[in-house]
Amino acid sequence: MSDTIKQTLVALRDVQGIEGSFIIGDSGALLSKELPAIFNDSLFSELGARINRLKESFLSNGDEVESGLLKYADHRLYLRSVVKGTLGIITSANVNMPALRMAVNLALRRVNPELEKGVEPVAVAVPAAAAAPAEVKPEPEKKFRIFRGRPIEM
Repeated sequence: MSDTIKQTLVALRDVQGIEGSFIIGDSGALLSKELPAIFNDSLFSELGARINRLKESFLSNGDEVESGLLKYADHRLYLRSVVKGTLGIITSANVNMPALRMAVNLALRRVNPELEKGVEPVAVAVPAAAAAPAEVKPEPEKKFRIFRGRPIEM
């Protein structure tokens, strides 16, 4: 990951209401992120695929999407096309949209040249449990009797 990209994503948090940001490549891989720890890297493999499908659905109708805003109850997800990918910014519901757009435009001036050079995706660690599932042993059957209409274990 490029230090310039990381510094730019950190600087975006200076805008009041921006809680974090990330960059997803055209392949759906996470290229960089500046988010709270609750957003682990493995989450982005699914998110990247969904964002790319959303972009492709607009492209299939002949519409080229530059930016989009997904509104949720307390947060917003602002998506902006970048070179070879998408910049995603998570904001609070009351973010100042003109300030957000201005910050994104300034960030793109620094991020796009770095993305043109090529950025390696973030390595996503696969938990050992997900890599090789443990053998599941069936529980022994419990014996019970019915007493006055209710099951009672023996």
